[in-house]
Amino acid sequence: MVPHGISHACGLDLASRVAACTHAPLEVIGEAAHSLRVAQQADVLKGTLDLMILKALSWGPDHGFGIAKWIRTTTGGALEIDDGALYPALHRLVARDWIGAEWGVSENNRKAKYYQLTALGRRELRQELSAWERFVAAMTKIVQAEQRTA
Repeated sequence: MVPHGISHACGLDLASRVAACTHAPLEVIGEAAHSLRVAQQADVLKGTLDLMILKALSWGPDHGFGIAKWIRTTTGGALEIDDGALYPALHRLVARDWIGAEWGVSENNRKAKYYQLTALGRRELRQELSAWERFVAAMTKIVQAEQRTA
């Protein structure tokens, strides 16, 4: 038996379907769905932020704002790195000796900490890129599968 409201909600977006099934206000469901998308993006970033930072620095030193801007611009705005995630990651990478940090003056004539790859960081970047390529290849097989095998 189909619960009340399900058959009428099939053509609606996720928030509207959930609202129809739970009788919750659409605004509440919409906010929850947005929060879920943000949380899912954060989960993805946890596993890839180090790689993004190392790649951003592969062309030369940059400050935190420049790294975040490069990621945002390169992804067409699909990924926005929050300061609360970026700076702890930068500190973690400095502690691992994958990047170095020193104070300098930004293009706006402000004091800024500039980060650059170390030799150890370049080696880690190569390893991370190789692992990422294997992951992407495996995920591509999954999302393009037309039937379940074994």
